[in-house]
Amino acid sequence: AAEERKRQQDELIAQRRAEAEEKRQEQIRLAEEKRAQQIAELEKRKAEAAEKKRQQEEARQAALEAAAAKKAQIESERKAAQEAAAKAKTQKAPAPAAPEAVGTQPFSFGGLFGSQKVSSPPPSVKVGSQQVPLRLGSQPVPPKTASKQVSTVEAAKIAAEERKRQQDELIAQRRAEAEEKRQEQIRLAEEKRAQQIAELEKRKAEAAEKKRQQEEARQAALEAAAAKKAQIESERKAAQEAAAKAKTQKAPAPAAPEAVGTQPFSFGGLFGSQKVSSPPPSVKVGSQQVPLRLGSQPVPPKTASKQVSTVEAAKIAAEERKR
Repeated sequence: AAEERKRQQDELIAQRRAEAEEKRQEQIRLAEEKRAQQIAELEKRKAEAAEKKRQQEEARQAALEAAAAKKAQIESERKAAQEAAAKAKTQKAPAPAAPEAVGTQPFSFGGLFGSQKVSSPPPSVKVGSQQVPLRLGSQPVPPKTASKQVSTVEAAKIAAEERKRQQDELIAQRRAEAEEKRQEQIRLAEEKRAQQIAELEKRKAEAAEKKRQQEEARQAALEAAAAKKAQIESERKAAQEAAAKAKTQKAPAPAAPEAVGTQPFSFGGLFGSQKVSSPPPSVKVGSQQVPLRLGSQPVPPKTASKQVSTVEAAKIAAEERKR
């Protein structure tokens, strides 16, 4: 019976331990799911913030590039105009001193007032978008000189296009540098985020391990208390069983015609035979005085010692279980 109770206690302890382990695993799973959800939410927010920052940076770079391109275009047009004006100015030949201006014709009023000079507008030629007067002495501009002026304007256009190409290359270079810088910032941010996530995972793992150890210690304490309680209950039942066995091992006293210790005597036949009873003999077993009532004979020493040894054996068994 004690072994059966011990087996049941072991099964109960194993069942409780399995339930506690299952509950702990469920808590760990829920904690991991919650942690994964939090990490995903954090990643989403960081990605949105990075995307917003990237768009703002692109808009700022585009505005800077547009402003730089506009400024470069204005500067290029201004320089082209200055160069064209300077070339046109240097290509003009100095006008020699002439007795008469270009386009004047002498005429007379019958010799009444003498010879009079009347000036007319000088001839001109269109070069590009400007009307250039012909003031090279008293002769018109030859075709070779006009074509030379036209080629000067074309050279100014080519120079402006070259400056524009250089500006485009500079803008592309700056854009590439800005993109490289942005990629470097994104890489550093990702490394920092990965480091933060690893630190968070480490802290959560340490907290989970600490919680698991505390749960194991609590379960061990509960199991020890349950085992102690089961041991006490087992000892109590064993003591009760031993006492019951010791009680059942005592032989029942048979009905005796005469009590032990009675002696017949007479008073000279006056009153007849009279029986006077005296207290029966007894023996001390442990801390009790046991009367000797096995028939009309006293208890033999062997039977008394057997009863004493049974009680002593029960006591020794109880002490051994308690120890």
